[in-house]
Amino acid sequence: MSKSALRVAFLAMVVVSLIVACAPSATPTPVIVKETAVVKETAVVVVTATPPPKAETVDVVFWSSLSGTLGETTQDLVYRFNSSQDEVNVINEYQGDYYTTLQKFLAGMAAKKVPDIVQLDGMYTPFMASRGAYANIDALVKGPDGIDESDLLAGFAEGDKYNGSYYAWSYARSTPLLYFNTDAFAEVGLPLKAPATWDELVAAARKLVKKNEKGEVVRYGFSLALRNWWFLESMFMSNGGTMYDEATQSAPMTLPANVEVMKAIQDLIKEGVFTTSKDSGALSTDFLQQKAAMCFKSTADLAATVKAATFKWDVGYIPKWDNYVVTPGGSVLAIAADSQKKEAAWKFLKWITSPEITAEYSMRTGYIALRKSAQETARLQDHFAKNPQFKVAVDQAQYAVGLPLIKAVPVVVENFYKLQEEIFVGLAPVEATAKKYGDIMTEEFQSWLKELG
Repeated sequence: MSKSALRVAFLAMVVVSLIVACAPSATPTPVIVKETAVVKETAVVVVTATPPPKAETVDVVFWSSLSGTLGETTQDLVYRFNSSQDEVNVINEYQGDYYTTLQKFLAGMAAKKVPDIVQLDGMYTPFMASRGAYANIDALVKGPDGIDESDLLAGFAEGDKYNGSYYAWSYARSTPLLYFNTDAFAEVGLPLKAPATWDELVAAARKLVKKNEKGEVVRYGFSLALRNWWFLESMFMSNGGTMYDEATQSAPMTLPANVEVMKAIQDLIKEGVFTTSKDSGALSTDFLQQKAAMCFKSTADLAATVKAATFKWDVGYIPKWDNYVVTPGGSVLAIAADSQKKEAAWKFLKWITSPEITAEYSMRTGYIALRKSAQETARLQDHFAKNPQFKVAVDQAQYAVGLPLIKAVPVVVENFYKLQEEIFVGLAPVEATAKKYGDIMTEEFQSWLKELG
């Protein structure tokens, strides 16, 4: 087997699941929304099957990657698309979270058996495009049946491109937000607004720590989930740092600005103000169980938090160090290069990312409405008025930055997670650990570049 083939196989093995909800055991049950779907008023009726394909329709296989309520929403949209026309019949096959789907797609490439459309994390678009996995859809995006590129929010299009061309189109995109318990803020006499700066967040977190009569912490000021890149990277960039130096094609983890951020977090963990764990899935419940008064979570958690929280809460921007910066995450839809049904697949991509559907999808999930025209719809404006937390996510999107190319390589991202665990869980020396993993990440990235020629 060639070195390149070995590397692809290895990358498929090391990619693991993280921030997205765990995969259900089966494809989510389709749901039809009878009324405009909003978080506070949603009427649904469960159906048992998608409509049968009409005569002479083209079947398009879609590998999706969202479970639970998010997966049900996607399945409902697939059902409605199929019901709305008789040219294309989309078959939604849930594969697991983004990273399980990535593994299956890489395996499918080797077996020459891939779907027509796949939903994967936007940070892998360059990797998949460079491997010939995604089709170049420039002609479809810019053609007579295309989409107005200027309608997409700034900061998100880079996750759709490779070498300046479109290889995917944004679907379920998000940014991190600061979630905070306003009941806890009131309890300790804090203003009922989000801390705007890192210093304000630290001061609030210290005040919010609660201990029992034994001196044990029963509520931390802040809970930091690991095994993700966007929380830490947003803070790096806000402080003047970065996780990728394009000039040297390296991962400069030892930049003073990066080290300052990591040392500050580690010190707060040692102090007992912040909490973290390798089990980031468990940490995601700390906020809802009021074991932590603040946390960073995705905009995609908004709808679920509205339903699950038993206390008053609100959201704010990721607090700034020097400037507001936020790195986008979430998934894109891509057409497989080997698909023989690209035009049919494009009809679905265009429909599911249309302004009206984009607005509805944002309302039902918390994912950002990526089309400017979607944000201007009356239904979304009304939704923002009823659910102001959702508007915060849209407002913060003005500070979104493009994805650095280094995150396109799965094994690089995996080593960034190991860096976090050693520093924030193992409490390893920051500078030495940053240098060790910065060197590894740089080597892996440059090896990938060499393979590309």
